[in-house]
Amino acid sequence: MRASEVMPKKAPKAWRWLRWLLLGGVVGIAIFATMAASWSSSEPANAEQAAAQFAAQMELLGPLPPYIDLDENGKTFLHTELEPQVPPAEITTLNAMVWLSGPNRLLQTHIPMWFVRIKDMGGNGLTLLLSAAEWDMANLQLDLDVKALERRGSGLLMHRQQADGSRLLVWSSSAPTSAEEH
Repeated sequence: MRASEVMPKKAPKAWRWLRWLLLGGVVGIAIFATMAASWSSSEPANAEQAAAQFAAQMELLGPLPPYIDLDENGKTFLHTELEPQVPPAEITTLNAMVWLSGPNRLLQTHIPMWFVRIKDMGGNGLTLLLSAAEWDMANLQLDLDVKALERRGSGLLMHRQQADGSRLLVWSSSAPTSAEEH
């Protein structure tokens, strides 16, 4: 090899690993953003349209009261009497519907329980997820974990309405059994 011919130097091994790690991080963020976008929707809705959507969902959920209540201080109270004696079917989705009266927007999200379980590993993941759906995060202190939701099974978890008319509806759902599909 002549001195005038210079072979390109290979990047040190650590730099190559760092590039692969960064590329993996970017790909992971893109995949997560795509999944998260598919879990939620937002559409314009006036008060009557939102009320109709909430009424239709409440009809599907049945007559039982919400599992989660808040006392006057915003502290969580669970209606454990709603927990079935027989272990319920596995919850597959945590759902929320929010109507914001100011911008007249109806937001809906359907979060897979595998993601809720991952978020719950950090200790306050479920609180964070429900607080994000709530428009008054400062007054919402949910002392709740995924195990409580699993004991409850499918059904109405929370229904709240603010003085300005904004509403929040949270429920859990299971995959339909073959008998429910027909």
